[in-house]
Amino acid sequence: MSDQENAVFQDKRTIIAMVLCLIVVMIYSEYMFAPYNNKQTATSTASQTPPAVVAPMENAATTATETLQAAPLRAGAPSVAELNQSAHVIVENEKILMSIVTLGGRISSLKLNEYKKEKDKSDLYEMVSTEEGKPLPLGVYAGPVNDNFVSYSVTGVVGGLKDGDKFKAVGSDVVVTLNGKLPNGTGITKTITIKPQTYLFDVAVKLDGETADGSRIKLEWAYFESKLSQLSDYDFHGVERLSDGSVNKTTFASFEDGADLSGSDSWIMLGDKYFLSAIIPSVAGQNTSALRSGSSFSVRAAGNSNGGEFKLFVGPKEYYTLKSVGFELTKAIDLGIFSALAHPLLDLLRFFHRVFGNWGLSIILLTLLIKAAFLPLAKKSFKSMAAMQVVQPKIKALREKYQSDPNKLNAELIALYKREGINPMGGCLPMLIQLPVFLGLYNALLNSIELRHAPFALWITDLSAPERLELWGMAIPVMVIIMGISMFVQQWTMPSAMDPMQKKIMMFMPVMFTFFFINFPAGLVLYWLVNNIISIVQQAYIRKDKFAGATKATVLACVGIFGFGYILVLIS
Repeated sequence: MSDQENAVFQDKRTIIAMVLCLIVVMIYSEYMFAPYNNKQTATSTASQTPPAVVAPMENAATTATETLQAAPLRAGAPSVAELNQSAHVIVENEKILMSIVTLGGRISSLKLNEYKKEKDKSDLYEMVSTEEGKPLPLGVYAGPVNDNFVSYSVTGVVGGLKDGDKFKAVGSDVVVTLNGKLPNGTGITKTITIKPQTYLFDVAVKLDGETADGSRIKLEWAYFESKLSQLSDYDFHGVERLSDGSVNKTTFASFEDGADLSGSDSWIMLGDKYFLSAIIPSVAGQNTSALRSGSSFSVRAAGNSNGGEFKLFVGPKEYYTLKSVGFELTKAIDLGIFSALAHPLLDLLRFFHRVFGNWGLSIILLTLLIKAAFLPLAKKSFKSMAAMQVVQPKIKALREKYQSDPNKLNAELIALYKREGINPMGGCLPMLIQLPVFLGLYNALLNSIELRHAPFALWITDLSAPERLELWGMAIPVMVIIMGISMFVQQWTMPSAMDPMQKKIMMFMPVMFTFFFINFPAGLVLYWLVNNIISIVQQAYIRKDKFAGATKATVLACVGIFGFGYILVLIS
């Protein structure tokens, strides 16, 4: 037997420890750095008071009566008061509600009609966030000047339907045309086209001439992060860009203040794990940049020296929504290195949700199916660990006898394994095979926007947030506690070839996991709890050396667990 082969058997425990450490580090990082409060605070300070609204027109262009004046050459951005005194054009389709302010031709508000800011609240999710003195999204930078203080005139609002003070993109596009003059006297036309039933809209910019320095104009999406100090690299908030088919990320926390990061990208975006604001340039070459100024971040896409055409997607990171838009925007959804497994698992979750109408039940059913599918591997792993436990006294005796001769010890251990028909790696390999599925489902549940504000049953009203039951003025993580107990039982009943000290350390694992899981999303806790319960049932029957019994017990347990969850949903 070669030294390399001996090392494999000698380091069996090391491999198991590495797997456990991987899981523990992952959980520890999530607990310490990602509190999962997920409460969004993005608000548009430019819409705190009711602005003047441009009245709907009869689907025809209107001409401004006033003569266009060159914008003043001022630093910074308009104040909230100045923005509120300016006219606004409000456009809506089935997905978004957009307010365009004529001062600067910016988007002062963009709300998502299908998403709420907070659970059980009426306020829609706001994609625009700014602060006093910082620019709003949709700024144009033309060489040394910009349109921050350009007083645009609304020279056309065409298409769609009138609805009170709004233009609705229903059945046809709504095209808003704004005309103004930059501080250097160059005329500028900004055309915004909102299409029906999509988060994607077009922005076209045209100058009367070229930029003063011959450089290309840039269109900007700006965002103010009000809780920058509380963000973590592990709960993504930052810049993403697609370069040569690969996504590159820069978190807000790691973005150096004052930095200007340029690139050649298919798209560039600001966002978090649930929502994004992306600009898609139409020109190649070095066409994007990302900037930071304090807590304000912006991304820019380049056009030509006399204008440019851009597409913007401002909405949710929902896979099929992004897929329907194209431009490889689905790559903005990060499901980890096992995304090839995570996406099919998410598809199964979506299918179960269409059938049962509850994401919690969908998680339970998917977990049960995975455990049933892996029953043969579980049996093999359990049997191997049980066999190792039986020969542990012999292994201990050999270690004591040959403690001064490692080579002889390895030879004797291999001979013992052959005589007993034991594969020392047999308990570990099935665990490693299941690990990619676990990590794939872990990332799917952690990053899926479908679980945002999704209820399960009883007090579990948001599967993307930590669960708490209010009792006697205290918030008690009931499901986490039950999960910890189930993990303790599972650890206790699992055969082990470890020495007494190692076993005591492993028995402490349920306590650690319970502590880590306190701030985990309820969806992940539910998955782990169901996984533990069905594992306990399988172990109990496999221990009796009745594989057929274990199969039958698994089926009955699956029916029982799912039925119990279904009853909880019905009585909620």
